[in-house]
Amino acid sequence: MNQTGDVGYINDRFTETFGYTAEDLPNIEEWWRQAYPDEKYRQFVRTNWEQALIRARQNGKDIEGGEYKISCKNGEERVAEISGILMGDNVLTAFTDMTERRRQERLLKASYERKKKNDLLNELILEKLPSKQTLRASARMLGMRVIEPFVCYLVMIESYRGEPWQLWSERRDEIQTLLDNLVDELADEDCVSWESAEGIGLLSFDGLELLLDKDAQMRRAEKIQQAVARFTPDFSVSVGIAERGMTLTDFGGRYRQAVLAVTTGRRIWPGQQRYHYLDMGVFQLLPFLQNRQQIDAYIERTLGKLLSYDNKKRKEYLDTLILVVDSNNLKETADQLGIHYKTLMFRKQRLEEILGVSLDEFSVRMAVATAVHLMKLRDEKGD
Repeated sequence: MNQTGDVGYINDRFTETFGYTAEDLPNIEEWWRQAYPDEKYRQFVRTNWEQALIRARQNGKDIEGGEYKISCKNGEERVAEISGILMGDNVLTAFTDMTERRRQERLLKASYERKKKNDLLNELILEKLPSKQTLRASARMLGMRVIEPFVCYLVMIESYRGEPWQLWSERRDEIQTLLDNLVDELADEDCVSWESAEGIGLLSFDGLELLLDKDAQMRRAEKIQQAVARFTPDFSVSVGIAERGMTLTDFGGRYRQAVLAVTTGRRIWPGQQRYHYLDMGVFQLLPFLQNRQQIDAYIERTLGKLLSYDNKKRKEYLDTLILVVDSNNLKETADQLGIHYKTLMFRKQRLEEILGVSLDEFSVRMAVATAVHLMKLRDEKGD
């Protein structure tokens, strides 16, 4: 451009990058208006450029470069380093497109911060607690709140594109970027997300209602599922919810609660998709049941007579037993089974005869329900 600000030449690469032609930019005023539509930012860039131009003329040197955001003709925003040289009364301006470089730098920074966050939280799960000072410093850097109450959620991926997650976990390199983006998508100013061995964990520092109200926590879990569905519809997920933790020193135990809730809940109540630790009842004790022989013995004592019953009838009676011990309304249970109420009462009576107990007693129902669910967990896990 010349001394009066008229643009005399634009090369093809400029038009290819920013979209503007010589007809779009007859003078520097049009450039300021179109490339920097925000008035405050336009003034900032213009002032910097004009000062650099004055210094170049005074010192007889090139126009020093500065990095700026440019609005392209198609509305896209690009980042460029703008510099120039004086050619008599003319100014030759050069633009170095930095958009991709800066994008890669942001991705590298995000990847580094994500890894630091994953490492810290996964170490806390294993209760490899750093000093309080280190924990506070690391947490502040990652936007976490060390001494505030929280709720821990675990998003467990069940399948991707209709295939079991186990198949994809063995081909993690194919979907790692998708997982990283999902982790970032689920985070917000009140929620820290990270990738764990079991899925995607979330630490929510929400308001008092969500911290104290189990129903509100279940609704929050539903919103998490909806966010996953919007971002990656090909994922099928379940969510486990732990009871409230008071500080991050409680974190390891609360995370294990969320794992127990979703892994156990999926087997006992398949299809429910959202499972709260406080609903696990006696199954909260599962991590402490390490002796397989004791579990087998308990199942045999409680259900042995039914398990040795005629194979043709056993599954039918087991299915009925599960519904009976879990039901508060046997008429609704009969409808659920598609049988007459009297038929269900006959089956209940027959079950009581086989087992030698009364299913009307609460303690018996609790013992039987526990044995049935333990058997399901044992047989599905195979250990």
